[in-house]
Amino acid sequence: VGDPYRVSALLATGGALEALQLTPLLGRSLDADDSRPGAQPVMLLGYDLWRSRYRGDSSLVGRTIRVDQEDRMVVGIAPPAFRFPPNYGTDIVASLTLPAQTPAQRLNGWIRAIGRLETERTAGSATAELLALSNQFRETYPATNQAASYFALLLHDALVGNTKSALVLLLAAVTAVLLIACVNVANLLVARSLA
Repeated sequence: VGDPYRVSALLATGGALEALQLTPLLGRSLDADDSRPGAQPVMLLGYDLWRSRYRGDSSLVGRTIRVDQEDRMVVGIAPPAFRFPPNYGTDIVASLTLPAQTPAQRLNGWIRAIGRLETERTAGSATAELLALSNQFRETYPATNQAASYFALLLHDALVGNTKSALVLLLAAVTAVLLIACVNVANLLVARSLA
């Protein structure tokens, strides 16, 4: 009911939010059953949307809202600090159902997976396993997976990228300017005391 409202959405399968260590403020998170073919479409509302659009109504959990021409049941409310990717608002986290793929659909490479490494594992060892998996897929699906390649990347590196060297350089430049300013102030004080 009411006027259409534009929202930013994150599509996720069950378990993805646990990998991000998301504990809903109300209700539950997405689970594996929510991603099975034929499952009822469900979603979590982002905290900001829940407070602004729905006035923090806790009875919203369990009710259905129409999103993108589809009725989705609200199963939970995301906590206030949840942002994925960071620095971007996430209004809804909707369940993603992955149907059985046809060969033509296997050419679509639009899904990114998020996982949590075991304590003793590194991104390099995970990449080695993923490369073995991509080789297996090349053999199993030669028509569609010849160019497929999988690799692991730490979430921090994926979001920040190669900005570390630029940030270090910027920090050095700011420090140099600050030192020059301090030397100038010291020179002015010495000149004033001598005068």
